Amino acid sequence: MNPSLLPPRKLVALTAVLFAPLLAEAQDTISAILIEGNIHQNWPDRGVVAVHRQNSDAPLTVNFTVGGTALAGTNYTGPAGNTITIPTGDREAWLEFAPTGQSLPAPKTIVVTVQPGTGYTVSTVKGAQSATITLAKSSDLPCPKAAVRFLNQAAFGPSANFANVTEVTTKGYDNWITAQFVKPVGLQQPYIDALKRAKKGEIYADAKVLSWWRQAMSTSGSADPLRQRVAFAFSEIMVISDHLDDLANQPVGMMNYYDMLLKGAFGNFRTLLYNVATHPCMGIYLNHLGNEKGNNEPLNPTFADENFAREIMQLFSIGLWDLNPDGTQKLTNGQPTQSYDNATIANMAKVMTGFGFGGRKKDDNFYYSQEAFTVPMRLWDEFHDVTPKTLLNGVTLPARTASDPDTGAAGLADLNAVIDMLFNHPNCPPFISKQLI
Repeated sequence: MNPSLLPPRKLVALTAVLFAPLLAEAQDTISAILIEGNIHQNWPDRGVVAVHRQNSDAPLTVNFTVGGTALAGTNYTGPAGNTITIPTGDREAWLEFAPTGQSLPAPKTIVVTVQPGTGYTVSTVKGAQSATITLAKSSDLPCPKAAVRFLNQAAFGPSANFANVTEVTTKGYDNWITAQFVKPVGLQQPYIDALKRAKKGEIYADAKVLSWWRQAMSTSGSADPLRQRVAFAFSEIMVISDHLDDLANQPVGMMNYYDMLLKGAFGNFRTLLYNVATHPCMGIYLNHLGNEKGNNEPLNPTFADENFAREIMQLFSIGLWDLNPDGTQKLTNGQPTQSYDNATIANMAKVMTGFGFGGRKKDDNFYYSQEAFTVPMRLWDEFHDVTPKTLLNGVTLPARTASDPDTGAAGLADLNAVIDMLFNHPNCPPFISKQLI
């Protein structure tokens, strides 16, 4: 039938029939969608329900009701009123519900139900008319979200099977940490040593990355995650790098250094600082291995290398500025004060002289000795500056007498005095603690 031949009244009726589906589709359909459905009285995350529509060309006000077993204002706080407006250009708006922290002996529910209104219809899809938030019962133990956040700080996050999340939610923070202190140290070097034996000595620097990933970032979770995380933090403070050519092909030595950090992660910081100072990889990286005492020859004076002397203060122990116990800078006339000066660096550099490879052999000497990357460096008094030295906070080192035969005793006395000075410096606890945080 040709519509142009129809009378006007019948044409209007036909148009209404033909376009009825389009007119119906022009009206929004509203759904309730659960965004976050689990909240806890001991965790601040909010429960969230999205009120969703298909169109977004105009603002739309939607009616809803809130029911369930939880009491508004007592167990949770939520939106004021029973309407929410979805702005122009948006397809949803969120309703948020915050736990009040009140103790709950049993779980309770918050049920959001979309109600009919002007300019929309409520979805007929099963379950789309309402959404339920569960408010968990109170517990002294952390909830799963809190456990995940904790493990992101105290380990390397939740394990693939979330077993460590369950461990934290079952034991609680304190018991979990206490258990970590007695776990065996998950060392890195044994894997490298085994790989070296299997490949008949042909291993390269990337082998240490595989070793670290297996131990610290295992998909099943490491055996001692807290220690691994603390050692990793120390490795970012007391840095060495195989980007340096002399360490580029020393994965065994690099892993030995990392294992030293692992062993010292829960120990005394003074011991850790001493072990860092005497490790050959650090000696190579910051130049105090093979560092000789200077001379005062008028035509050809030499000076001790200052690299490690500077970094052991600036990065590894006390930092650049005098600090309060809370880690904030001390101020004099509104200005920060330096914790050391160039004269201190020069005297510290004198202390860091005379270091050679350890593992002493009978025919070794300061200049030519067998490389040993897994034993501490030794000191040679013949090449150590034994003159008096003025350091920090009234600490002065007396003139030393070089040992004969050369056992490095004078150099060790200076080194131990410096480690004691840095360890007992009032900056050390707040500086290192803040770095770890």
